[in-house]
Amino acid sequence: MYATTFDVETALRAAAAPIVSLLACRKARLDIAVRPGLTVRTDRATLQDIVRAVLRRAVLDTVAETLLLTAAPEPGRIRIAVTDDAPTTATTVRQSALRDTAALLAMQGGSMQIDVRPGQGTIVALYWPAPLTPVLSRERSSDARNTPEQPALRPESIQVGDF
Repeated sequence: MYATTFDVETALRAAAAPIVSLLACRKARLDIAVRPGLTVRTDRATLQDIVRAVLRRAVLDTVAETLLLTAAPEPGRIRIAVTDDAPTTATTVRQSALRDTAALLAMQGGSMQIDVRPGQGTIVALYWPAPLTPVLSRERSSDARNTPEQPALRPESIQVGDF
């Protein structure tokens, strides 16, 4: 494993590319929303393998029509999540199927959380450690020009023909 700093969106798109044929068979689509400019320092191939395994499992375990792949920073870590809209998924089934993937993520210093919401879908959240950046306190001002804008997530759908 070789840790480098790289763009998360580019890595996630590369991880999702092989899943397109599974999506096409299921007549499902994948939407991707990543904070612009988000980077992480880890082994790129390992991150892509983990994300690919979670995406593949979501496609194989469910009858979801839509998968959502998101990435955003959180304090001290980066959260990458795969959300499906399948109404029925057993937590234990998903946990068992992703046991090796969770172990690989743990070796990277990360963790996995699986949240099954009956009738709504499942969220598999992957947490990667990220270097802490100092948070500068600033006085609140009514002047909007003094507050930097946060870049919004850019949602985008991937259609089967996009790859």
